[in-house]
Amino acid sequence: PPVKVNVNHAAAEKIDDALNLKPEQAQAIGKHREGNGAYKSLEDLRKVPGLNSSTLEAKRNSIEF
Repeated sequence: PPVKVNVNHAAAEKIDDALNLKPEQAQAIGKHREGNGAYKSLEDLRKVPGLNSSTLEAKRNSIEF
C-alpha cells in the first residue's frame, strides 16, 4: 500500500518525501495551509500555486486530510 501523508499536519519535508514532489511544491502546500486553513479535499489542494491536477490525481491515494 502507498505511504500516506496528512497534508494538514505534516512538515514540508514529509510531504515532499511521501508524495515525491519538488521541495518548492511541498513548501507551497505548507504555506498555503498556514494562510488559508486546513485542507478538506483534493479541491482545496488544487488551489495551491505550483500544483497541477494531474500531479494530485496521481498521488491521491497517498494524501490524507
